[in-house]
Amino acid sequence: MPDRHTETPTAGPTRWLLLGPLPPPLNGQSQAVQGLVDLLAEEVRFDVIDSSGRDGRALAPNTASPRRGVEVVRFQTALRRRLVAERTPLLYANMSFSPLGHLRDVVTFAAAIPKGHPVVVWPHNDLRGLAARGLTARTLGWLASRVERWVFLSRILAGAVVRWVPQSRIAIVPNLVPPELLVSSEEVESKLAGWRPGGELRILWVANMTREKGWEDLLEAAARLVADGASIRVTFVGGWFSAEDERAFGEAVATRGLGERVRHLGAVHDRDRLRSLYLGHQVFALPSWNEAAPLTVIEAMNAGCAVVATRVGGVPDLVQDGRTGILVPPREPRALAEALARYRSLDRLTAAASAARRRYVEHLGREVVRERWLEVLGSGA
Repeated sequence: MPDRHTETPTAGPTRWLLLGPLPPPLNGQSQAVQGLVDLLAEEVRFDVIDSSGRDGRALAPNTASPRRGVEVVRFQTALRRRLVAERTPLLYANMSFSPLGHLRDVVTFAAAIPKGHPVVVWPHNDLRGLAARGLTARTLGWLASRVERWVFLSRILAGAVVRWVPQSRIAIVPNLVPPELLVSSEEVESKLAGWRPGGELRILWVANMTREKGWEDLLEAAARLVADGASIRVTFVGGWFSAEDERAFGEAVATRGLGERVRHLGAVHDRDRLRSLYLGHQVFALPSWNEAAPLTVIEAMNAGCAVVATRVGGVPDLVQDGRTGILVPPREPRALAEALARYRSLDRLTAAASAARRRYVEHLGREVVRERWLEVLGSGA
């Protein structure tokens, strides 16, 4: 008879091997991986193979090429040996959307998976371009056949693999807002209550300062609004990758006469400051030419911002057009200006901002993300 004082042992956390980047460098993908590790710390033990390379461990090369053949084979062999020896389920968070990066995924990741090994793939980018090409479509299909489950950031992005993967093996889990950026419902209510008819329309942009993110389109739209008599202020948050683009931005602001209405704060890594910026603006604008499922849109909705963005990638799964924001075609400043102008109406602006906050709480919040991940990793173990 067992001792009555003996406690029944409790199950420990589920164990997973996670292959993906951790910060630094600080970017969307590395923050997403770190955020997941932190979010599920009590339920899941992640043994991380950090693909950022900061600790000097053996890594998959960024691309597969003949000159890196030895490196490719070495990594593939090491990964396969580890999977065979440990039988630990694998979460692969390093999937590339480029053809060369995809070749790397095929020869260093997919080829290393032992038959029947539990594997979940978590792409952070839009793989539909690979699925649309003849050769990469075939290799993506082969890769899909070796994976137990896929986790996509949006329903639209999941379209990359639906021809090979049944819906039962696809999960949709949105990006996770960092805890430092979380805003309470009371703070959002106070924010909205402070808006007044006829006040300045404050527009926020948070993205890398590249032309593909559409900063020139937003400047042109701002100039159109000013010419129409609107009182606006546009704040750009993001770092430059090109000195030429930085000069072009300054010239575009000057030639459009927007000097006092536009400010560029550079990259903001202080999350308390970034949180204050979201709370201090009414509209979040992201007129990108292409996107996957930008976390900044979710961060803005969390803070009660109406969203004006382009109809690209998985953005339509995040923004309900006409309800939580307005979607416009990419590279069309006129349409962008018209969408922003609609939020000169306080009633429309308040309704959209309130709906955006509700959508975040009900469909995109941390508890929603946590429960979906636990379901995925529980079924994959």
